[in-house]
Amino acid sequence: MGIYITYTHSVLAVAYTNGTFLDSVYAQKASIQVLQGYGKSYPFASQFNPRVFNGFVNFCPGATGINEINKTKSAVLYPNPMNSCTTLSISEGIDLRNLKLVITDVIGHVVKTQDNISNRKVVISRDNLNSGMYFYSLLQNNKSVVNGKLIVQ
Repeated sequence: MGIYITYTHSVLAVAYTNGTFLDSVYAQKASIQVLQGYGKSYPFASQFNPRVFNGFVNFCPGATGINEINKTKSAVLYPNPMNSCTTLSISEGIDLRNLKLVITDVIGHVVKTQDNISNRKVVISRDNLNSGMYFYSLLQNNKSVVNGKLIVQ
């Protein structure tokens, strides 16, 4: 399966680096591989390769959600969509030691972080977040524990 990411606005661009070998594995986990691929000018014009996408790939294996796979390590975000603030409720199955919240935009840029989380309820204020979709991750010792989506109205 492949994906195509594009922008039709002339100011925006997909972040990438030059690769080494087309179709070689750039990154992998147990159930997914990211290969070095093609970069093309919109719409499907000039072709450049090999290219490596610089962003986050969030995926769900099978037909279940991330929180359904591991219910003991979960977090609930409410309200979502949010206006001025939202609350992240962290389950008892997650150890709070060395826990960090990271919020990224759809391109993968980190837009907000909160280190040293010590409470199972974390209030996230809108601050300078524009309306749109974001992704949040709870990291423990720089390893992902929980991932999810955040919508800002």
